[in-house]
Amino acid sequence: MFGIVLIFVRIPNGSLIYSILGLLIFAGLTMFDFQRLRRSKNIDSAPLLAASIFLDALNVFLFFLRIFSRGN
Repeated sequence: MFGIVLIFVRIPNGSLIYSILGLLIFAGLTMFDFQRLRRSKNIDSAPLLAASIFLDALNVFLFFLRIFSRGN
């Protein structure tokens, strides 16, 4: 929701706030998915959980790039 608001409203440092919130959300999702993988007894769900962890880690990396980029 915050990203949609940023499209229409100019908020000072809004992009930084958006990146930090996204980083926190996806870091939490990564931890949650690792716990689900650890507790899972079904081997058939492992590829989907691994894909979910990969996508979470990719999003964390992308939000780090947004935070530390030199652009506007």
